[in-house]
Amino acid sequence: MQPASDLDQTFGTAWSGPNLLLLDQRSGALTSVNAPHNTTDKRAEPLPVVNQAQIWSASTG
Repeated sequence: MQPASDLDQTFGTAWSGPNLLLLDQRSGALTSVNAPHNTTDKRAEPLPVVNQAQIWSASTG
């Protein structure tokens, strides 16, 4: 896993294995992109985001 980066941007990103996790810090929408298969999956409910959100681990299911 790559080191976490500063998430002061609108979109927080993190790698989890082959998946790129994209967190919209305004709406809480979480999208996972499977890089090898070029598929995406979105979390059914947005995450409750307040100020500096960070991705530690996540499930889109």
